[in-house]
This record gives sequence, structure tokens and C-alpha cells, in this order.
Amino acid sequence: MDASEKIIRFDSYEALLEEIQRDMNNGDPICCRYPVRFIMLNNFNVWHQLAQDLACLGVQPLDLEELIKDSHERWITTDELSRTIKACTVTSVVTPFSELVRFYSDTNFRGFFNEIMLTEDIDRPQKRIYIPLIGLQNRFNNFLNGFARIEESAPVWAYLTEEHKTKVFLTTIKNETDAFAGHENIKCLNTLYDWLRFWKTHAPQEQIICSSGPINRKEKFSDPDNIFTFEYIKNSYEYIVSFLGVSIPFIYNETEEKYWSLLLADIIKSDPAVFNLSTFISNHLGALLVSPRDLFYRWGQADTTPYDRWLLKNYFLTSASSEEFPYLKICVEELSAYDDYCELHAKVAERIFYVYDSTTQKKYAKEREILIKDSAIIFNEFINEATKDYLKTCISEIAQNDVQLAITLTTGVFDFEKVLLLAWYADSDQTGLKLEDAAKKYPDLGMYLSNLKPSEKKKDNWHLDYLEAYRDAKLHNVITESVASYIKTKNHNSDSFYGWYYSFNETHDLLHKHAGVTDMRPDKIYWIDALGAEFMPYLLSFFKEKGCGYRVAYSEITRCTIPSATAQNRFDAVSKFSELDAIAHDSKGYKKNISLVKELRELFSILRKIVDSNTHGEHTIAIVSDHGLSCLSCLAESKKYDAKVEHDGRYIKVNTNGKIYEDADYIVHVNENDGERYKVALTHSSLGRKPVHEVHGGCTPEEVLVPYIIITNKAQNLINYKYELITKEVEVSEPVITIAVMPQPASVTLHIGNNKYSMNRNGRMWSAQVDGVKEGVYKAEFTIPGGTSFTVEVQVNGTGFGGNDFLDF
Repeated sequence: MDASEKIIRFDSYEALLEEIQRDMNNGDPICCRYPVRFIMLNNFNVWHQLAQDLACLGVQPLDLEELIKDSHERWITTDELSRTIKACTVTSVVTPFSELVRFYSDTNFRGFFNEIMLTEDIDRPQKRIYIPLIGLQNRFNNFLNGFARIEESAPVWAYLTEEHKTKVFLTTIKNETDAFAGHENIKCLNTLYDWLRFWKTHAPQEQIICSSGPINRKEKFSDPDNIFTFEYIKNSYEYIVSFLGVSIPFIYNETEEKYWSLLLADIIKSDPAVFNLSTFISNHLGALLVSPRDLFYRWGQADTTPYDRWLLKNYFLTSASSEEFPYLKICVEELSAYDDYCELHAKVAERIFYVYDSTTQKKYAKEREILIKDSAIIFNEFINEATKDYLKTCISEIAQNDVQLAITLTTGVFDFEKVLLLAWYADSDQTGLKLEDAAKKYPDLGMYLSNLKPSEKKKDNWHLDYLEAYRDAKLHNVITESVASYIKTKNHNSDSFYGWYYSFNETHDLLHKHAGVTDMRPDKIYWIDALGAEFMPYLLSFFKEKGCGYRVAYSEITRCTIPSATAQNRFDAVSKFSELDAIAHDSKGYKKNISLVKELRELFSILRKIVDSNTHGEHTIAIVSDHGLSCLSCLAESKKYDAKVEHDGRYIKVNTNGKIYEDADYIVHVNENDGERYKVALTHSSLGRKPVHEVHGGCTPEEVLVPYIIITNKAQNLINYKYELITKEVEVSEPVITIAVMPQPASVTLHIGNNKYSMNRNGRMWSAQVDGVKEGVYKAEFTIPGGTSFTVEVQVNGTGFGGNDFLDF
């Protein structure tokens, strides 16, 4: 006899149930010898119906899961199962049975059935033990065909309908028992206990995933299986994609499994059926990522977790932005240290130097520069000194062979880059770096060296030329011939010095004067200690270019009193900034280019603070200073007077009341504020030892002259004037420029270069004679207080003259 002869097949469920009822009442000793009845099924719905009908017939359930109720992952061996079945004293149905036995090895499977098939209970001949074999027909048929006592063994019944395969996902990933609460279509079975209980009452309508350790380990023994198809989920990525059916465009990396596990948990918490990755990341991070700047900012935040950074990386790589920024894409692809809040910024800064091919470096240089510049504050915060040293070394090494490439790879964001740019511009004859190009990299340099002039000009504007020459000397760190010539002329002695000293308004006097002028009266005064007139172009550029809501209503270069020190020029009841003065007195001393970079950075910060502190309401603000600074005294040989010097030898306080003779090195001056007498250095040579810092206290223009500006955010109600140039061409011999203005103003001023001319009225015509002009084309600007201005070109004709002494606007 073989299996096909042993198995009794039924064409209907009703026929099977009738046979069970007939068998229950059959007292034939041969039928009652073996109590076990095997029922082969391949449909869980049929099984659940049979379980109900058996209960109605008084059959008691033998619940196998109760064997492990105190240890849900304990494996039920064949010996324990056999003992449990043999211990039954009443008619019972073993449930679930096949959901356990299918995982026995072939040896254990055959051993168990060899024993249980011939189990007898002569004391209870009417007892029946019903054992459902669901989906095990192939394995059981194979067993029967090899079973020696098949003919005399217990009966085997079969009711087999059309097979319906059930897919079960297996994984070692554990979820909370109620992880899928609310998701009725998903069943998560974490233990063997859960697995056994589930099949007693459920027909597999759901997605099923089982993370029971014993089942995962023994699933390999279940083949062949007529009802289950097992698919193993090796990691969280497969769990998300294969089981939950959620599409994730990230590339899986085994080393990042812990982050995939966190993402899986987050997807389960939401509704996998409607999960949207972009929406999730935006909600999770609290912001929509729309630009590289968002990426840089969020990456470096203290509350950004390694998981958040992993999401950020992969979100960017799968977004359209990754194609718009190919260099950034390369950098982001290489990120792996998600606990390092600086890794992204460092990678973007230094990745371009990992290759030595200049063509590749040039290809990505512009994008890299834009990325870093657009997030300059972020990069300066998160790039550490070690990375900056590496960048500096790379750029410096490149500059030795290809300075143009080095310039291209410089962003102008980091201080060391600014120092390099200053040096390259100062050496423009060799590097070819023009101011226009340097300013694109380092805007503060362009502002510092801009040609903007104060609104109040003097008849003789030599000081503007001197300050320009001083800035150039500062960049080159040398007392240039131009500066030396000015000092020799303007500070030759007390007469020449006082000649220009008293021609400038003293700052306190001008403040007092403006206090009585409605449009100029400041409601706030800010004192920037050590802000010299060398920075006037920077100040004017800042309020012109930065879009800060304030405009310059008035600007003039004024003077302090000498000695040009704070004690003699302080301001009372004002807000003070001391950062520039602190740089000058830094114990490390003055450093070429480095100190200027620090000064420009601090000045920008100060001006930003002033603006940001006055965003509400309308204000008129005065910005003043007590003195300037000179870096050139560090280069001039000291005079070394035997006296108690102050401020690095820039002046000596004179205690005697006797007559003191002046010297070519100093003047004797009674300060206007404290009434004390001082010997004050006339030139860059100090009266004590040679300074190592920027100094103040002396008589040089950069120490004495300071910027004075009035800014306001009040609406500017300008009168709209109409101008008509009458003399489009004038002769050198008779250089009279005439213009018609309507409506009639009270006054008109003509500006050509650094020269200012008051125009005379004749009816509706205004004229001014501009002596000293040479043949050429000049830009003429006409201004009216409280009104619109007008700029136009004027042709000057003549013979025997050439060139243009005037600076362009």
C-alpha cells in the first residue's frame, strides 16, 4: 500500500464531516485501536469551519501555544509534542499543529509521525485525536510512502480544494507588539507564541511578517510546502520595500542599517499605505529643504541627530538639487560620519583639493565658491582650524606654480583667504589680480579701497589723496614715496601741521552744531574707538550697498584733538565699540594684511549691530570716532627720547611750565580739552622705542583724521529738479559751466572730481568758473540740498593741454 491508497479523499466538506461523525460512533475494535485521525487540508477557511463543527460535536481543543505561554520563544520539540498528544484523555483536536510541525527537520518529522501514527490507548477506545495537516500533503505523502506499517496505521482523511498560497515574510527585525495597531491589513508576529495563536483563528487575508527566532532558524526545513511561501527579509530596507511596499529611492548600505531601522520604525508609526518620504522628512526636520544653504544649516545644528543627517544626505541625493549642484553631490555622496556635525562643511571646503587635475578643479571651483559664499557665516562657524590649515597649505602650494589657479580656488570667505587676496592684490604687477576681481572674492576689500567720497568736501582735498596713498602703503606694508612726500610737506613743522589741522572741523564741535539742525540732529550716537578716516570709503560703501534700510544723510572727514588718544577725545553718554582699538593693542602686534582683515571683519560686525539695533522706528544716527590708527610707525626708525613716553612713543606729557622748543620730530601742543602740554610726534617716527602695534596719539593724518557720518532711515522727500546743461562744451581759456534748473533752488553746487564749486545765479541760469581744467571730458555733478542731483559729461576744448587731473566719479 502507498500513500494514494492510504489516504481517503472526500469530494465535499459535508462528506468529510459525515465520516468524522460516523467514525466517532464506530465501536469496531480495529477502528478504535489507534485514536489519531489525520485530516489533510489546504485551506485555512475550511479548517476554521471544521474547528467550529468539531467543537459542536464536543471535541476539546488541545492548544499547543499553552505549552510556551511562560516563554514565548521556546521551541516545542517532537518529544514534548508527542508526550502532550499521548497525554490527552478525551477526544481532542490539536491546534495549531501543522504550523509547528512543518518546521521540523526531515529526520524529526519522520520520527514524530513514526511514533504518533501507531499510538494506542486501549483504556479509552472511543477517544479520538484529530490532527489537521494544512499544506503538508507533499511532506506527509513522502512520509507515508516510506512508512513500513502504513496499512495498519491510523486513518488519513483528505479534503483538498484549490490551493491558495500564502506569503509569509520572515525577519529578525523586531517590532513592538502593537506596532501595527490600526493597520488591520498587516499582522506582525514577533514570537512563536504569536505565530501559533494567529493560525487558530485567522485565514490569511493580511500581510504577515514573523520575527520569531525559532521560526526564522527552522524555516529552511519547511520546503516543500503546499500553502506557505516564505520570503526572508534580511534588513530594514527590504522590510520597507518588499513587505510594506513603500518606495524609498535611497541606496542601501549595510553599514547604515541602524538608520534604516529608525526609518522603518517611523514608517510604521505613520500609515505605510500613504507614506510620502518628502513630506515625512520635512515634518521630521521641521522645515522644507529647498537649497544647499538649508542643508548646511540643518546639518550643523546641535539638535540634529545622526539619523537626521542620514536623512538629509539621502534626501538631497535623490532630489533635483543634486543634479543642479554636481560638486555638492560628490561631497554628499562621500559623507559617512553622521555624528560629526562639521563633516559636510569640511568636505565641501576641501574635497576639491583631493584631485590634482587643474581642469577638474576649475570645473568645480565656481560652484564651490558659490556654495561657501552663500553660507559664509555657517562655514566660518563649522570649519575648524585644522581644516583651514589644510586649505591654506593646499592653496599656498598651488600658488607657487599657478597663482591664477590659486586665486580661482579662493572663495574669500575664510580669513586666511582674505589675507592671501590682500597679498596678491598688493603684488598685482606679478599676480595680475585687479581690484575689480579681488573685490568679487573679498567685497570688504573693494569697499575699503572704493572711490566714494564724503558729501562735505574741502577746497583742497589733499587729505583724500593722502588717505588713498596710506591705504596703499598699508597693503604693501611700506612707507611709500607718496606717503613720505605728504608727511614731509604737511607735517614739516608746526606751521605746516596746524595749517591743515585747524582747517578740519573737530568732531565734538560738529556734533554740537548738528544738534541744532533738525534734519541732522542725531537721536543716537555711536562711538567706534580707533576708527580712522582711512575707513570712510568702507562706511559709505556699507550703507550704499548692503541694503540695510539706512542711508548716509551727511558725511565729512573731521579731526580729533592731539594727542590723538582716547583720553583727550572721549564722548560722553554714547554707545561705544572698542573692538578696533583692541586689535591695535593686541599682544601679538601688528601683522601685515592679517590685522587689516581683522579690522574689516570687526567693522562690518559693528555696523551690522548698529543697524540691527535700530530696525524699529525712525532714527537719525551719528557715527563718530576718537582717533585713527597708523601701522607705518612700525616701519619708521624711532627717535628714542629719554623721557616717559606714552602710546608707544607717539607723545610725551610735558610737566614743566618752562619754555619748550619745538623740534622736527614733534610739536608742543596744549590740548584743547584737558589743557595739558604734550610733545606730539609729527611723523611716523615715534619718540620712544619702535612700536610693534598700530599706534595713535601722533600727528599723522591717519591718526588725527576720523570719519563723521550721519545715517538715517527716515523717508527722503527730495524735490524733483529738472536740469538742462547749457554749456555742453567750454574752452580752457574760459571754463564757465552753465546750467538751467527748474523749479528755482536756493543754491546749486557743482562737483568735478574732488573739487567743489558754488554756482552763481543769473535768472534761471546757474554758472561756475572751473579754473585749472585741461582739455578732456569731465563728469560734472550738480547737487541741491534736499533735491535730486544731476550728472552729465562736459567737454573742455583747448590746445597745448592734455590729460585729466580729475578723478572719475
